[in-house]
Amino acid sequence: MKNVIIILCDAMRYYNLPFYGYKINTAPFLNKIKNKCLVFTNAFSCTNATDPSLASIYTGKHPIHIGLVHHGERISPLEYKSINRHIFLQEIMTRCNYLTVAIDILSRWHKRGFKYYIDPLMSRKTSPVRWLRKFTRLHDLAIKLAYTLGKSIEFTKPSATYITMLAIRLLRYISSGRKNFFLFIHYWDTHMPYKAPGHLLNNLFNKYKVFYRSKAFKSVDYILSYIRNKRWREYLQRFLELHNRDLARVIAAYDSCILYVDTCLRNLFKELEDLGILDNTLIVITADHGESLYEHDIFLDHHGLYDVTVRVPLLFYLEDEKGSISTPFQLIDLFPTIADMCNLRTTLNLIRDLDGVPLSRLLELSDNIRPLFFEEAHTEDKIAVRVGDIKYITALNSKHAICRYCGRIHGGIEELYDLKEDPYEERNLVDERKEVKKLLRNLLLKWFSAQRSRSLIRLIK
Repeated sequence: MKNVIIILCDAMRYYNLPFYGYKINTAPFLNKIKNKCLVFTNAFSCTNATDPSLASIYTGKHPIHIGLVHHGERISPLEYKSINRHIFLQEIMTRCNYLTVAIDILSRWHKRGFKYYIDPLMSRKTSPVRWLRKFTRLHDLAIKLAYTLGKSIEFTKPSATYITMLAIRLLRYISSGRKNFFLFIHYWDTHMPYKAPGHLLNNLFNKYKVFYRSKAFKSVDYILSYIRNKRWREYLQRFLELHNRDLARVIAAYDSCILYVDTCLRNLFKELEDLGILDNTLIVITADHGESLYEHDIFLDHHGLYDVTVRVPLLFYLEDEKGSISTPFQLIDLFPTIADMCNLRTTLNLIRDLDGVPLSRLLELSDNIRPLFFEEAHTEDKIAVRVGDIKYITALNSKHAICRYCGRIHGGIEELYDLKEDPYEERNLVDERKEVKKLLRNLLLKWFSAQRSRSLIRLIK
């Protein structure tokens, strides 16, 4: 058996990493070690919000199958009840004699199955939310109140430096034990409000100012006038004012956060090497979803089922395993893949209703086109299917299509894209390829109906 570390970088875009073709080297360390990794070029989340995405990683199941599709304060008591019906990866690892530890701020049901759950906010005596962590619903209400008042909740996001420091201290302790360990580390810096050390942002922006200007082709006035939700508009306005109302600088700020996390990962890997456990550890580096910076008139957030939001970076660092994997892979596949790589197949066979498929099996089926399914319910209620390079997105009715943040319908009630010809999903072919749309719609609705019937509750009416 091997040690396992999952490093999740919240909202880290596939498209802004150098080993996926980005023009700026935002991740020099990861770019350096990519030749020692399995680099997945077609990896996708199942959804675009953190709570349901992590639920899909923990369980190997789509959020609608789990019965938890919302995020944060919008999660209902019935959804909390529903997720308790499903076995988590960390519970399997514990049963197989792994020491299971997480470093994350989400708490609530995310703690389940971990022997130790280290909340960086709880570890700081001066944290203004420390006492709220003891009361799940009260904490959710506090976040909701902060949003209602239009205030930033950036105080709930610890820095990559602090997360890495905790991880290093922890590794020094658990690496001396007799058990293999399973460690989950959640970095938050690439999530709004994109706060990296100032010198990283200034250096990056000054060096690549022309490039960033070329990306910021929509004015701040346009962004603010487009958003109809007053509270979301006021929140973005305050954030943009921190960057002198300059979208180019905001994009640079996002990139500087990737660079910041990458620097911390370098320190983490060095510690693993110094402890002599790097070569006996499977390290998975990924994101729960991507981020839309300006695409599709979705600004600085992660709603919509476009590739900027559902396509994610994915690297496996594992001794003697390297190369590029183009086989489509979803985050639901992590559960069975990790179990397979750690020789936990006997235990895995006890779970018969996984949606995910182990990587070894996917590679055997690589000649077959596997449909990928997506869903969102936090800001819009939409579902999608991708078969090869064709993606179909739909809302079940016009009301579900309206974005809660923007007050508009992004893209249409139905959308069809040929990603080979149109990788940025800018030309909706729904009226031109009606037969293709019909086939994919039938496939998607059949999947949706089957998944919903497996869930404890009917979440989308």
